[in-house]
Amino acid sequence: MRTPCEIMEEAIKLEKDGEEFYREQAGKAENPLAAKTFGWLANEELKHRQVFETAYATVQDTDVCPTPEALGHSHTLASEAVKEIFEAARGDLEGEVTSDPQIGQVYVIAMRMERETIDLYRQRAEEAEDENERKLYEFLLAEERDHLNLLATTEEYLNDPEYWYFKEEQWIVTG
Repeated sequence: MRTPCEIMEEAIKLEKDGEEFYREQAGKAENPLAAKTFGWLANEELKHRQVFETAYATVQDTDVCPTPEALGHSHTLASEAVKEIFEAARGDLEGEVTSDPQIGQVYVIAMRMERETIDLYRQRAEEAEDENERKLYEFLLAEERDHLNLLATTEEYLNDPEYWYFKEEQWIVTG
């Protein structure tokens, strides 16, 4: 069985790779919503890498895994991120959605990466014998699930804005 530090090393690499991927895609995306989504996700992956680097150093120094709270991190709600990203892109999104023929494949890759990370963190949370380590992985698991939700929401908008608006505003009709 791998040690917590070995798992954290793998997680640091995953988060670094994710950050690099999202930064690259943010720079390439022709659609402002996709660019802002990928830019936000790159920043989130950087935060996660920093969480693991700090946790790793703490485990190396003290042999005790810190909790997310001890590391000074709190959960970022995806619903707030979606709102923030859409607000930032709103002016650029008026009228026609910018066509970006490669964006569909990028979203497939991004969602696959998020699912793989979710699987790793879920497995590690289940296997963790240390309560603090379990909490750390559960915290990051919730964030990765929110990332997947953000990707699904923005992809849905990019694929069919009319349906997205209908779905978002449906609560007005149904109460």
